[in-house]
Amino acid sequence: FFSRLWHEILFGYTGAFLAGFLLTAVRNWTGVSEPKEKMLVFLLILWLLARILPYIPGQAPIFLAAAAELTFFAVLTALIAGSLIQTRSRNSYVVIELLIIFMAGVVLTRWAQLGWWIESGTTGLRLSLYSAIAMLIILSGRVLPFTIQKTLQIERPPTPNGQLMETTALLAIYGLMILETLTSVNWLAGLISLLVAIGLGARISSYYHPDIRHHPLLWIEFSGLLWIAMGFVIHAAAAMALLSNDAGLPALLAGGIGIMSVGMMVRVIQGHTGNTLQDNTDVTAAFYLLNIGTLALVAGVVAPADIEQSLTLISKLCWLFGFAFLLKACGPLLLMPPR
Repeated sequence: FFSRLWHEILFGYTGAFLAGFLLTAVRNWTGVSEPKEKMLVFLLILWLLARILPYIPGQAPIFLAAAAELTFFAVLTALIAGSLIQTRSRNSYVVIELLIIFMAGVVLTRWAQLGWWIESGTTGLRLSLYSAIAMLIILSGRVLPFTIQKTLQIERPPTPNGQLMETTALLAIYGLMILETLTSVNWLAGLISLLVAIGLGARISSYYHPDIRHHPLLWIEFSGLLWIAMGFVIHAAAAMALLSNDAGLPALLAGGIGIMSVGMMVRVIQGHTGNTLQDNTDVTAAFYLLNIGTLALVAGVVAPADIEQSLTLISKLCWLFGFAFLLKACGPLLLMPPR
């Protein structure tokens, strides 16, 4: 693979997260039962094949890995779309649109990896990245206000500056998708990126409550949203030729997708197992480590080459130990019967 196109956190990690979270969320939104166990096993096998096959020498395994990955996302999209269309959940159709865009990004990236259309790789990467970020913004907007209300026991959920700021950020992300698909990254992309960051910043401030800092399962989501905003600020600087074109990827991938998804997963594990993880020291340590690791990775973007290597190593260690703490805290809960 071309090193800059091999982003397992986007296609591997994010694909697995979206499958698990959306299949659960859509059941809650629509009341339609989740897919049967055999279908979930089929999805798991496809996902594993797409991860393992590239390590086998030769062109055929890479082609089969691409086929497995595309089938995985096609089946996932069909399952989600089927439930939403069946119940006419029109306010959630945007999720179907974003999954289709994500899948289009997978196609373009795989074409580049197979050598069929080298230039499509960067476009595919950005399509999938922006669609995943947009989905996280939408999902957090549906979950976070009521989570804040329940956790802090306040009278009503915080209301963002209408849905105006969220809509502004999402429309700007769509604009980036179109612009960076048709042209190279330029000053206009920088301005749009700043618009995304401003929209997210306004939304974050409207959600904020002073007591959030005492609740790790809340502040981890805020830190993820802040990393997304920071990622778009960095991308704006890159678009204005102040940094390299890929400078915003660490903040968006590791900080935005990585940290936000971890917070969501821990909350889902807590809800589905009946065990509280709010004051779990292992979970809190993991949240700190993941943020420190992301900070090191982002700092490496502007650091000299020798320092960048050290910062990257620090980031790797923080993420490895962070997920080890998460596995220690959450693994036993997933293996035990729910309370």
